[in-house]
Amino acid sequence: MRKAGKCIAFIDISENFEKALNLIKKLKDLNKEAHVVALSNKTSTDTIIKVMRAGAKEFVTKPVMESEFKEVINNLTQELNCVEPAQNCKIISTFSNKGGIGKTSIAVNLALELAQMSKEKVALIDLNLQLGDVSTFLDMTPPFAMDYIADNIHNLDEEELLKTLSKYKNTSLYVIADPLNIDKSQDITAEQIKSILNALKKTFSYIVIDIGTNIDTKTITALDNSDLILLIAIVNLPAIRSTQRCMELFEKLGYPADKIKLVLNRYMENEDIKTSDIEEVVKQKVYWK
Repeated sequence: MRKAGKCIAFIDISENFEKALNLIKKLKDLNKEAHVVALSNKTSTDTIIKVMRAGAKEFVTKPVMESEFKEVINNLTQELNCVEPAQNCKIISTFSNKGGIGKTSIAVNLALELAQMSKEKVALIDLNLQLGDVSTFLDMTPPFAMDYIADNIHNLDEEELLKTLSKYKNTSLYVIADPLNIDKSQDITAEQIKSILNALKKTFSYIVIDIGTNIDTKTITALDNSDLILLIAIVNLPAIRSTQRCMELFEKLGYPADKIKLVLNRYMENEDIKTSDIEEVVKQKVYWK
């Protein structure tokens, strides 16, 4: 294995989880260039995090769908062949595991401001795949949504991809909306999301992702690929507790501290709970309020 160089290894972790984790770690120790794909019929957040921390590059749910398998092979083959997207694109995600705190509003306004100030192309992705509101906030009815783009991403060149995105008025902001049909959201895979991000990087200077509240492989894929995560919170005890859990998740995922920026939305200076109290609980400095 030391002499294998760049390679792809598939490991089924369903039967003996701990043994499989040790195997992944040993394989990565022997060959840093090996790309490990873990397969399992268990999809809990804890399972996914442990597998990724052990060194797996991808996580595929069993039974394996042919389309998802092809997606994995395509992405890993590109990486093995050093086909890298442009590196000047910055991906910024807004995230919270609690709804109703203004996360989408911040994502939309951030994306619009980036487009207006930079005059460069900005992509705004609604990754709240079942109940997204990005298109509603912008009063848009996109002809194509995430499900169509996910299904056709490998058949679209840069020009065609740009045409499937919805341009917002007279700006350089382009939107990928959530599927019109909720059932379609179930068919979108983490691998497809990764493919979309890789494709967008070639054309856009900024990508803003409004991530949903569910923590699954799709969410973790978006978080992993983000250069910056804006963790959104408001000043009440349930929201602060949720923020604390998010920070614990980020720690498990091994994210560096400077990747996370804590944003307090709707903050008033006369709040009973002070900024310093929140920082002490969540162990993260407030970036903006």
